[in-house]
Amino acid sequence: MDKIKNILKRNKFIKILYSILQILFVSIKNRDIMPIINYIKIANHLIRISYKLPIFYSGSLIKLSKNSKIILTSGRLSFSTNKISHKDIKSRFVMEKNSKIIVRGNYSFYCGADILLKENAVLSLGNSWTNCGCQIRCGNKIQIGDGCAFGRNVSILDSDFHLIFDNNKQIINSSKPVIIGNNVWIGQNAIILKGVTIGSNSIISAGSIVTKNVPPNTIVAGNPAKIVKENISWSSECVSQPPILGVKCNGCKVCSLVCPVGAIDIAKNELDFEYPKINKEKCINCGKCVKFCSEISKPQNQNKIKPKVYACWNKDKEVRLMSTSGGMFSAIAKQIIQNGGYVSGAIYNKDLLVEHIVTNKMEDIKLLRQSKYIQSDLNNSFPLIKDLLDNKTIVLFVGTPCQVASLKKYLNKEYINLYTVDFICLGVNSPKAYKRYFKFLEDKYRSKIISVQFKNKDFGWNTFHTKIVFENGQIYYGQRYEDLFYKGFIGKKSLFFRDSCYNCSFKDFPRFSDISLGDFWGVKKKYDNDKGTSVVMLNSSKGEKLFELIKNDILFYKEKLSKVKNGNPAIYISKNIPPEYNEIKKDVDTMNFEMFINKYIN
Repeated sequence: MDKIKNILKRNKFIKILYSILQILFVSIKNRDIMPIINYIKIANHLIRISYKLPIFYSGSLIKLSKNSKIILTSGRLSFSTNKISHKDIKSRFVMEKNSKIIVRGNYSFYCGADILLKENAVLSLGNSWTNCGCQIRCGNKIQIGDGCAFGRNVSILDSDFHLIFDNNKQIINSSKPVIIGNNVWIGQNAIILKGVTIGSNSIISAGSIVTKNVPPNTIVAGNPAKIVKENISWSSECVSQPPILGVKCNGCKVCSLVCPVGAIDIAKNELDFEYPKINKEKCINCGKCVKFCSEISKPQNQNKIKPKVYACWNKDKEVRLMSTSGGMFSAIAKQIIQNGGYVSGAIYNKDLLVEHIVTNKMEDIKLLRQSKYIQSDLNNSFPLIKDLLDNKTIVLFVGTPCQVASLKKYLNKEYINLYTVDFICLGVNSPKAYKRYFKFLEDKYRSKIISVQFKNKDFGWNTFHTKIVFENGQIYYGQRYEDLFYKGFIGKKSLFFRDSCYNCSFKDFPRFSDISLGDFWGVKKKYDNDKGTSVVMLNSSKGEKLFELIKNDILFYKEKLSKVKNGNPAIYISKNIPPEYNEIKKDVDTMNFEMFINKYIN
């Protein structure tokens, strides 16, 4: 027992140390010691599931009463954020006894915020932000969804904070919850009063006083606010510009698929990543490119914040050996096809580039398995999947977390016959860097490459290699710490990711897929025979249903999510963008690949 207590103490110390380092980084970056001081004030009130910490900047006046709690389930709470450099504007943050703030995403209160939670009140915050001067008075419950944006001096009150009685001494003004859906815009100086539910994708015009429920996809205005327009959608992005041209675009090309006039072309950047480009002469400003973009507005997500977790491996030894980890994808795909379904996943094409296919052939599973490490071209897979789903056919889609979210946004409705699997993704690598790597090896071996397998297990799972076979019969094995492509991918720096991967929108939980797969690094030693073990995270009831179908084909045991996170920080952390990223884009195309890697890694 004493040994266990010592371990717990040590873990607590490590957690505290990690928290201090985060706060120190923010303080040094902003040249502001107040985040450290303020963190000390709130530390005893903090319950943290998310790996991130709340940041209370200068100008935060904090008063937390007994048993009040700040619960971080995902993301970070930023208070008195000085993005507009008004450092002299004070912000007030008061929580009375037994009140709770539940943070479900990255939420920012800009400077001048005035937040008050009365006794036993609950304030629930999604992935959103409020501009300067926001006032929240919470006596019961206020809930704010994802993708919301509030103008300056918005006020939200769920109570009158005084009592009014009728002739029978009955209270006639009880407090009532305020519920704000997803992707809601509330204009400057608007007031939201008790008992109001604001539907998703709605707009509250500046200066409005909202006393009644607002249906989804509507604009309301006035005092009291009334509906002035229905069937609308909105976005903070300018429609006349490419939907997310630049750092946020994940390359799914859904904007191009949904454009009714074919006004969106696809162009490649210096690293051969694809980006949308709007033809302004064709564009009719319909807004569909924005509406269906998963980076601008994420699809609805009811999945679990804390999924069930298992360590698993396939009973078929050959399948396990030929898979990247434990062979779980093959087991799932086999069940889908046996039940008359189709599987969509990534394969190598004839040029050894990566693209998605849709298939119901059992022999294609071996082409779909294994990690491929460059961004796959989704081609026409999304429309094909939609046609199959509309015809009541079961479909399994496997891709990166952003691809899963993009598919769901494209489909724009829930399908009971759709199952989705993503994987723990560090980031997708540049097709240009990948091709330059191949050219370097082909020049060295004086032969054309005919096959490639990343994380090959000929020498074991823990010390994986890249295996490349050449036309002349030669074989190259590149060890993980020596291979040039691995060095640029998983070394000290990740040199050639897509821009969006350095600040991924789809890390952490809840995930959009039904099941998440990955290598179970740090699996219990008695279960690690160096053949590969998968982590399986069941994010939804659909995921649990799929897992039941494959139980006879696998071996497994239950594990803790914390154990997975320790070995796979890519679940919730993006790699830092290298400071030389603009130079890298130029050099990757002109330098010898070995010289290129050594220039930026060593």
